[in-house]
Amino acid sequence: MNPITFTTGGTVQAGGGFYLARQADADLLQLCREGRFAYILTARQMGKSSLMVRTAEELTRQNIRAVMIDLTQIGTQVTPDQWYLGLLAMIEEQLLLSTDAVAWWQTHAHLGLTQRLTKFLQEVLLREITDPVVIFVDEIDTTLSLDFTDDFFAAIRSYYNARATAPEFARLSFVLIGVATPGDLIRDPQRTPFNIGQRVDLADFTRAEAQPLADGLQLPATEAARVLDRVLHWTSGHPYLTQRLCQTLADERRSHWTHDDVDRAVERTFFGAMSEQDNNLQFVRDMLTKRAEDAEGVLKTYRAVRNGQRIPDDAQSLNKSLLKLSGLLRLEGNYLRVSNLLYQIVFDEEWVEKYLKLINDSDKEFLVNAIGLAYKKSRELHKEALKKVMIFRSLMYLTLVLASLLIVSGSRWVLSGIFDRGMYFIAVGIGFLIVSVILFKGKGQIFQIVQKLQNQMDEIEGHLTLLPLVDTLETQEGRIESRKKALDIIFPEYRK
Repeated sequence: MNPITFTTGGTVQAGGGFYLARQADADLLQLCREGRFAYILTARQMGKSSLMVRTAEELTRQNIRAVMIDLTQIGTQVTPDQWYLGLLAMIEEQLLLSTDAVAWWQTHAHLGLTQRLTKFLQEVLLREITDPVVIFVDEIDTTLSLDFTDDFFAAIRSYYNARATAPEFARLSFVLIGVATPGDLIRDPQRTPFNIGQRVDLADFTRAEAQPLADGLQLPATEAARVLDRVLHWTSGHPYLTQRLCQTLADERRSHWTHDDVDRAVERTFFGAMSEQDNNLQFVRDMLTKRAEDAEGVLKTYRAVRNGQRIPDDAQSLNKSLLKLSGLLRLEGNYLRVSNLLYQIVFDEEWVEKYLKLINDSDKEFLVNAIGLAYKKSRELHKEALKKVMIFRSLMYLTLVLASLLIVSGSRWVLSGIFDRGMYFIAVGIGFLIVSVILFKGKGQIFQIVQKLQNQMDEIEGHLTLLPLVDTLETQEGRIESRKKALDIIFPEYRK
């Protein structure tokens, strides 16, 4: 079989490869036939999009209309209005609706975004299309950077619930696909989580499912089967890793492979500097060190599993969910284990220690910078307060000088007959009143500034308490508390 049929990027259909069916194919197709909501939320390069295309093709053959929405085509640098309109445009185009989605959207601009979407689906799509409709929404993890898509997923949930009062919605179902967890879809803790739909597990290839790959190795059948077994020894059937390694072997066009030969091919393809270039390994690395909120906790959990500890799964644990979503760990029974030998060697103890040290050093650097920022802020406030004191003092002195000149000049004018004595005393009284008011106000202002200076001195003493926080960085709890306390001291307005 031609080597180009191995798929190491994009969908199988787009690359002209051959499709390997798994249990998930039958599961998803059956759910779509029944009009049920479903989701495929798993790691990258597991074959999610290929499964979507394959299922949509089969549904079409069975007179069930399918819409495939790739959210990366809409992008993230768009307004909420543009994002929703992008959805409608793709639905109109793929279902060949007679209604102009753009014109319809603009005509109903007086409605909210999700209300318009709902109205379009109910009054346009479900009236023009009398067959069942399945809408696949792929790459939903692109919505994680948007702050308005909670409403979109809440609306999808409402379509499911609306079946009780609006029967036409029974002909409309959704399949959500991407690298996310159900909890990621609606992030507002004040709203009901996304809790509908059937999960479709997209597992690694079994030995039987992977068997067709042996044909692409261009070896005698017995030799090809033996080589494929060694490939699966490393990859455990991971779709991308398995086909990537098979592609490497096929490209060398050798007539014979020993186990050692395959092992060396693994080393050349995935280990050392190549581990930094492979996009799948980079995805796993980024999930653990960049996307994780508690990177230290994630790494320590992984290390425990890698070292052979029996760590049970916990659906409520964000760290364990992320490790499964990265593809690094998988479930075996109710316990977590490393997904394959290749991952176990690339992400070894040395790698874990390296990133734990980077996290620790990063937090120390954060506190050092925080202390520097704190002192800089205090000095600026201190200088500003002193400047105000000097201005008020100068104004008070100037007022006293002017008042003295007024009194002396007024006395001369009275003696020379220029000024009436009664008017003079009235003017002096007013002058003393003005001076008294200015002195009182000035004294109050100076008192406030001095009080502010005292508060700043207290703040500086608070900054000094940041120094011992560096010693608390040995534990994750200490690290989190250190960051919180540092920000609390430097930016007290965030306490509100």
